[in-house]
Amino acid sequence: MQTKDLQLKRASRMALLVLLVCLAGMTKALAQSFTVNNLNFSVNGDGASVTITGHSIVSNTTGNLYIPSSVSYTFYENGQYVTQTYAVTRIGDYAFDGSTGFTGTLTIPPSITYIGVGAFANTDFTTVNFYATNCDDIAIGYYYAWYFYYYTYQGAFRYCPNLTTIHIGSNVQRIPAYLFNECDGLMGNLTLPSSLIEIGKEAFSGCSGLTGDLTIPNSVTTIGESAFSFCTGFTGSLSIGNSVTTIDAGAFANCGFTGGLSIPNSVTTIGVSAFSNCTGFTGSLTIPNSVTSIGSSAFSGCTGFTGSLTIPNTITSIENSTFYGCSGLTGNLTIPNSVTSIGGSAFSGCTDFTGGLIIPNTITSIEEYTFYGCSGFMGNLSIPNSVTTIGKYAFDGCSGLTGELTIPSSVANIEVGAFANTGFTIVNFNATNCSDIEIGYSTVFAHFILERMSNVSRLIRLTIVRDLPGT
Repeated sequence: MQTKDLQLKRASRMALLVLLVCLAGMTKALAQSFTVNNLNFSVNGDGASVTITGHSIVSNTTGNLYIPSSVSYTFYENGQYVTQTYAVTRIGDYAFDGSTGFTGTLTIPPSITYIGVGAFANTDFTTVNFYATNCDDIAIGYYYAWYFYYYTYQGAFRYCPNLTTIHIGSNVQRIPAYLFNECDGLMGNLTLPSSLIEIGKEAFSGCSGLTGDLTIPNSVTTIGESAFSFCTGFTGSLSIGNSVTTIDAGAFANCGFTGGLSIPNSVTTIGVSAFSNCTGFTGSLTIPNSVTSIGSSAFSGCTGFTGSLTIPNTITSIENSTFYGCSGLTGNLTIPNSVTSIGGSAFSGCTDFTGGLIIPNTITSIEEYTFYGCSGFMGNLSIPNSVTTIGKYAFDGCSGLTGELTIPSSVANIEVGAFANTGFTIVNFNATNCSDIEIGYSTVFAHFILERMSNVSRLIRLTIVRDLPGT
């Protein structure tokens, strides 16, 4: 009997011990997510910080929202109450999406290092105080349906129609990608702090209500892809700080800036379509000597420039459509000897260039439509003896060229319409082994008086030659 009692006591003690262990495990598990002041939190993997995941009663959200920089939570562990204080470092994906009761000011503290996709989407905040000093990029949200991925939200504040004002704190170093993407309700001037180092991809893209001047402070080194694209409401000047090294693709595309464009000599890279369709820029365009790379369409459609174009001898390639449609650029076009290739349509539609066109002997190929419609060039044109190919419609419409055209022996291929609608009266054709000319609606030498065609070992067939004098 005593033995049975002893065994029972031992079993009871063991069961109690197991229960206590389970309870301790449960309190620790419960401590991984908790609610304080109606805000839900989950503990991050480091055990010392938390992610704010939303509001416990979405229907009860009203007024302002202040995201705390730290939060304390009391839980029961090992027979006693324990209070743990956590740093609030993350705001979860879609954390406050649809919390339309928030109609005042949102304050994001310096401790935040990540803001999730759509974190504040579909809310009615009117003002955002952004104090996060070094926040990571915001991811793009997707959903999956029928074997395809679709975008959901880009950025944290999509579909926030009442958001009109943002304040960026004086210690903020980085504006993450997509943060205010498509916040077209923002109004007034945008002030960027002198602490800022990087402006992320599409950070302000589509913020068409921003107005006035835009000053990029001297502390900024990188302006991300499409950072200010389609900010059509900017109607003042653009000032780029003297520490910027990279102006990424589409950074200021389709903006409404006016006045001159000054690119500081700290810039080494101008990305694809960086300033495309900024029609309000006026005056001359000077690319500084620090620039080594200009992307395709970088200045395409900038029709407002009214002065000269200066390209430095640090540039080795002028890409496709780089200056396409810059119809107001005037004066001589000087292409430096450092340039080895000029892309298709690079200067197409630059109608107001005047004077002679000098192509350096470092160029091996003149691509299609390169100088299409450049009707202001005058005088003679000498193709350098480094060129082997002249692309289709390369000089079509250069009607101001009324003197001599000299084609060297190096040219092996001339494509359809290369010199159509030009005013040349004399052609010095020295291409000793040129391929047949491609047949097309408009042929290579339309409107030419063909003279001095000497030293040619293989005569080019001029098929469908149109509108030659005397025909």
